[in-house]
Amino acid sequence: MKKVVLVFLLVLAGSIAANAQGYFSAGINAGVLIPTGDLGNAYKTSFGFGAEGTYKINKDLDIVGNVIYNILTAKSAAWSDATVSITEGTAGVRYFFGSSQPKFFGEAALGFYSTAVSYSTTVLGSPIKFSASNSDFGINFGGGILAPLSPSLDFVGKLRYHNIFSSGSSTNFVTLSAGLDYKFK
Repeated sequence: MKKVVLVFLLVLAGSIAANAQGYFSAGINAGVLIPTGDLGNAYKTSFGFGAEGTYKINKDLDIVGNVIYNILTAKSAAWSDATVSITEGTAGVRYFFGSSQPKFFGEAALGFYSTAVSYSTTVLGSPIKFSASNSDFGINFGGGILAPLSPSLDFVGKLRYHNIFSSGSSTNFVTLSAGLDYKFK
């Protein structure tokens, strides 16, 4: 999997170098994580926030990178003291449909997802701490809307489906986020 990601990133870098007429933008976002499948059986709809960087290749195509931190809330009272998070680090492409404002887009990305769990409890009067983390390869895809607020500031809203190829079974969830992107021209 690491070789696939490396090849993908090299292709992205080559595309950027070959199409140097674009510009960079960076932004922040926040939203909700809606767990599905087995993850949905154990966790409630939760909150996430992060940052996004994009490079405009041409009027219809962007390269996009995301770093997003999601905090999950357990459904079970037994796990109410647990802290569970999923951190996403992905890169992909965004394709815009049409030229009217606001612009609608499709987006697909791949990368790594890091899941961390920590839990503290007391057993027979003795405190016990547990923590674990792992990183897995994953993909996401979805769509969104980009609406200009000024010549250098855009509103971005996205709905994405995530599939993490974790050991045993896949971890799936949907994110709905909104944020602001600033263009560096």
